[in-house]
Amino acid sequence: NLSAEFYRLTCCWLTHHYDEVVRIATAFGCDALTPAEAAQWAALGAETGGDRHVDAHACRLHLSVAVLPLGLELPWNLRDVYMQFLLQRSSASADCLLSPDTELHILALLPELDGANWLLLNRRRVLEAPMNDIIVSLEPPPLPPTDG
Repeated sequence: NLSAEFYRLTCCWLTHHYDEVVRIATAFGCDALTPAEAAQWAALGAETGGDRHVDAHACRLHLSVAVLPLGLELPWNLRDVYMQFLLQRSSASADCLLSPDTELHILALLPELDGANWLLLNRRRVLEAPMNDIIVSLEPPPLPPTDG
């Protein structure tokens, strides 16, 4: 019963059992949501939106990938969540970390990297380097504007 899974997922999230949320997300699977289940999905985003823990960001990312085949609108901004995850990634628990393949999948969903976001550009380079047997060349962060 998907409705029960959404309820369990919400309870786990609200009690900070992030590893269980990730486990549920990776086992998530269905073809479509009923209107009641879609409402639960939207409510999940509203109820957990204030949770800024790095593992909460990881949960959002795992869930984003899990519901992608359903074509659901995400109740969070994927780019913002991924950026916050990257900035705090070193503090994430091992159970909540994303695999390189999952991160590359998320990067593929984001708008084209135009060089304006050095963090996303560098992360993509780091993730793709082992596949291409190359040494990574990272972009430095942008310099702050000067007064002229």
